[in-house]
Amino acid sequence: MAAGMRVLLALCVYLLCNATSATKVAGMPLEKQVAGASDIAVARVEAFTARTKDGALLTKGMVRTGPGAGYTVLAQLRILRVLKGDALRPGMRQQVALWPLWHMEAELGRIRDPMPVIVLLKQSASGLMPVYAPDPYIPPHLEREVRALLRRETASAGH
Repeated sequence: MAAGMRVLLALCVYLLCNATSATKVAGMPLEKQVAGASDIAVARVEAFTARTKDGALLTKGMVRTGPGAGYTVLAQLRILRVLKGDALRPGMRQQVALWPLWHMEAELGRIRDPMPVIVLLKQSASGLMPVYAPDPYIPPHLEREVRALLRRETASAGH
């Protein structure tokens, strides 16, 4: 059952770009996300951990998220391919916080069959963070569109 819950959580993260929640937020067009990203990569979500408001790291168990819950769920990523930027390298691990305002119950731990996602990150004072917090990952089938937007971005920068 625990592995099934991790797969379900992974699927939820994978579909996050289409998610609806008790917390309503306006979407951000992919073009703006790509333009705002300092680093873009294709990665595998390998595990989920959580950090308490006191800073303790949790690697197992269930946590609830949402306003006032006191947990930030962290996706543990393995970088597969870098599409933009120099902060990420293939093979490295990167952790990305899920938006703490989403209402969800998450089982922490490793994912048996990690799935690929595209992460769009920007530099901040505390390190890399999602360009658009409510939607930190996009599905891998959009890689071609992301690459096209990056080519346009490069072409317009050269003119």
